Amino acid sequence: MKLINYEDAMAIVKSELDVGLQQFMARAVNSAVRQSAEGGTPAGEFDMLFFLKIITDLHRQKQNLVRVFSGEDLRWWTEEE
Repeated sequence: MKLINYEDAMAIVKSELDVGLQQFMARAVNSAVRQSAEGGTPAGEFDMLFFLKIITDLHRQKQNLVRVFSGEDLRWWTEEE
């Protein structure tokens, strides 16, 4: 897996003022780098800037994530779908 835009992504992480979001971003980037070093998927390029957008969006949903990790079912579809 080839990580692209890594340096730009790390600059964003380092410039983030929200300490919680900065730590979440850093952990996610470190996880992607570790997976890459271990030969993880995907097989193609992995855009770290796009990845940080996803991580930032997930951080905005942290209250819902707490509920999900506590076992609450927040899906909007049924088991049958």
